[in-house]
Amino acid sequence: MRGLFILLFFQVLGEAGSSLLGLPLPGPVLGMLLLFGTLCVVKIVPDDLQSYADTLIASLGMLLIPAATGFGYYLVKIQGQILPIAVAASVGTVIAIVFTGLLMNKLIREEREGHDD
Repeated sequence: MRGLFILLFFQVLGEAGSSLLGLPLPGPVLGMLLLFGTLCVVKIVPDDLQSYADTLIASLGMLLIPAATGFGYYLVKIQGQILPIAVAASVGTVIAIVFTGLLMNKLIREEREGHDD
């Protein structure tokens, strides 16, 4: 339960920050950025948070079913925009894969250097 509380706390914090500061950023996104920043400073992920995040990731497919259904429902309405959507999704996917690969290489390199000390 503590892991869920941590995630919800940062989501509420992000919502509040987004509303109070008038940022053009959704509250949950701001909350996740705040959580990421906090974890970078603390440099440790609490076991409760790790456990809850693993559970959410395992259920990710189920969480995406409503979004996929909604996309299928509106497919007829967006037929004229299929090409831009496909290009944006493809480019975004390539950027995410490249960024993730570079980040993993950097983290693995830093971890190896940390063990060599």
